[in-house]
Amino acid sequence: MKQIYQSKKRLGEVDLTPYLSKFKYGSDLLSKLQQATIEEYKKKTIILRLCGLTFREIGVLGKVSKERIRQIEAKGLRELKHPKRGIFITTEIIITL
Repeated sequence: MKQIYQSKKRLGEVDLTPYLSKFKYGSDLLSKLQQATIEEYKKKTIILRLCGLTFREIGVLGKVSKERIRQIEAKGLRELKHPKRGIFITTEIIITL
C-alpha cells in the first residue's frame, strides 16, 4: 500500500511543461483533460502518453515500473469514459495510446 501512495505522489510531482509542446491533439482536449475530475497522477500519465512518451519513459520520470504506468493509464481512461465525467475521448486517441 505504501508503494502505491509513493507512486501517486511521485507522478503527481512530475512537471508537464517541457512535454506540452509535443501534445498533438489540440488545446481544447488538453484543457478538458486538465479540468477532469480524476486524480492528478492519472491526468498527468494520460497527458504524457498523448505527448508521445512511452510507458518506460513515464516510469523513469515517476520512478515506477512501466507496468504500473500502463495500469494507471488504463484506470484513468476508464474513469474519463464514464458517463458522469462529462469528457468524451475519441476512439482514435485511445487507439494511439
